[in-house]
Amino acid sequence: MTTSKEIVKKIFEGKIIERIPLQFEWGNPSIENENSDVIGISFRLPFSEEFYIKGGPFCRIKDSLKKWAEKIDIEEYSWPDIQSSVKLAVKSKIQRIKQYSDKFIIGKVLGPTETAESFCAPPQDIRSSMLSQFSHNFGFAALLFYNREKAELLYNKITIYIEKLVDEIAKNKLIDAIRIADDSYSYLGPL
Repeated sequence: MTTSKEIVKKIFEGKIIERIPLQFEWGNPSIENENSDVIGISFRLPFSEEFYIKGGPFCRIKDSLKKWAEKIDIEEYSWPDIQSSVKLAVKSKIQRIKQYSDKFIIGKVLGPTETAESFCAPPQDIRSSMLSQFSHNFGFAALLFYNREKAELLYNKITIYIEKLVDEIAKNKLIDAIRIADDSYSYLGPL
């Protein structure tokens, strides 16, 4: 019998397949394994993940948006070592991926804009915590509007981490494809 991975790869090779592969994106590889030919595994920078829970280092609490954007010091944040952050992000998922060897695996990465939002995210509220949901308030989009220079500095620093993360994921033979998800719009329009 042809595996899910083989079916998806045949499509990319332009070959005839016996059935159309399915992908149900649940955000939970165990559920996706039961129902999909394709499984998405999220790779996130370990330090940014906690920002959605505790609040990011550039979270706006009481200041006006304009004053907040003026006060932020991107260099003040103690940026973690890039290589160790990337290695930890990938290493933490490899064992999990091995159990899905017959599936087509997509490494899911949040792009620099979405990751920058975590740096500006408020602490998780009780309701979001109960629902296990992350959220942000488009703080990076606001920073871009009020202080483009600082926003670009933050974006560029994060981009270095994301590029290294994607490079590291691409080296792994267990990953079949990489998807980078990113925001390009705020509530006010294009960023």
